[in-house]
Amino acid sequence: HGLEPDCVVGREVGLRMKPAPDPVVRALQRLGVGREEAVLVGDSKWDEQAAQAAGVAFLGLTWGRQDPGFGATTPVVRDLVEAAHLLVRF
Repeated sequence: HGLEPDCVVGREVGLRMKPAPDPVVRALQRLGVGREEAVLVGDSKWDEQAAQAAGVAFLGLTWGRQDPGFGATTPVVRDLVEAAHLLVRF
């Protein structure tokens, strides 16, 4: 997709896995970004729950699934191209 991430957070000692907010908070720290400036784009309910726990906005990525398990009010997109088009407006 031509994306070059500024930060990658994986499994690290001392970080609880999603849905705990730890990986999201670590990414924010590494990027020097505040919660109010961030949007987590994820494709699972655990991503959504981690974003909520970290106080970060969430955009659900469905990959075409009919019922991806996101909350009823969660904004969703089909793929990363659609996500990029939506996020560029902010």
